[in-house]
Amino acid sequence: MIASDLLADINLRYRNTFTEAQKLVWMNDEQNDIFQSFKIERDPVPVPLVTGSKLYLRPPEIKYIEQVRAATMQLNSSGNDPAFVDLPFRRNMNDVGANFAPFYTFLGPDKMYINLPNTDMTDCIAYFFIDGYADPIVDGNTVLSLPDKYMEIMKYGVLRRIAEARKDIVMVNNYTGSRDEIIDNMLWSEVTNEPEWVVPTSTQKFRSHSNGYIINGW
Repeated sequence: MIASDLLADINLRYRNTFTEAQKLVWMNDEQNDIFQSFKIERDPVPVPLVTGSKLYLRPPEIKYIEQVRAATMQLNSSGNDPAFVDLPFRRNMNDVGANFAPFYTFLGPDKMYINLPNTDMTDCIAYFFIDGYADPIVDGNTVLSLPDKYMEIMKYGVLRRIAEARKDIVMVNNYTGSRDEIIDNMLWSEVTNEPEWVVPTSTQKFRSHSNGYIINGW
């Protein structure tokens, strides 16, 4: 969706005389808030690996350490079934045994160190799973960075900001309530879609000869 499509719906729902430039500022603020609140993921960032090389330029998509959720490293290039291993982050390279295990760390403003096993890494790739970030909305033709399921949240958020600027307390409360309801329903839906237990669990007591009775699953 482009910004002008969302603006048209906003203007239809709540008549106002604010300029498009001002409403784009509010759209940017709301979009940034949503990205911060929901920690929206983006596509994994690939880093092609080179045998014998451990120093790499950091991809421009990875702006800061806290943005990376997880990383994984390809160990072979065996057709359609490659093997992967977790690539943990280390804040420094002084850990005991660090040189014997895969890890990565950031060096300076634009480089990263990836410790690789002493094997052929030809055609192998490390993938970094990161939090997404909003691209600035500069005009009505800008494609919005938010996934579609967050558009209603953004819409009511901008409407709330317009109402706040107009000192329209009644509509501020209405739009805040609508926005909060959508967020609550979304979060509840995510919870109910998860299994109640990750693994089968029993409340039956099992005897442990060394520790007495314990309550455990299997």
